[in-house]
Amino acid sequence: MAHTKRNDTSPQAGKGYPPAEIVEQVLSNQTLELKLRSEELQLRRKAGDNNRSISEAAIAARLEDNEKQRQHIERKSKIYLLAASFFLVVLLVFAAVVIAMGNAELIKDVSEKLVLFLSGFASGIGLNIFKKNGKD
Repeated sequence: MAHTKRNDTSPQAGKGYPPAEIVEQVLSNQTLELKLRSEELQLRRKAGDNNRSISEAAIAARLEDNEKQRQHIERKSKIYLLAASFFLVVLLVFAAVVIAMGNAELIKDVSEKLVLFLSGFASGIGLNIFKKNGKD
């Protein structure tokens, strides 16, 4: 390999040191790399902040949905209780009127049919709950 003469007049020339241009290039590359790493860290930090804010929003939405669902269940339970109470009052009034008329046989027939209806209704509700739980 032929050795070429350098036109470098720096004090390090010829003493085994790299030329100043190469040193400057290495330093500028390292500076650029540090800037890029800094930007990468900032982007990671922003991504972490975004993920945290998204998670917080999702938790808040889930809590709100749970609250709305709880309120819906409470309203539904109140409606069922009112309907059952109304049905019971109507049934008691009917029984009182039939007894006052002296027709006890009608109460027996109606009560038998009512028990059959209510047992079918209860079994339908039970079957629906059973299917909702996925225990087909």
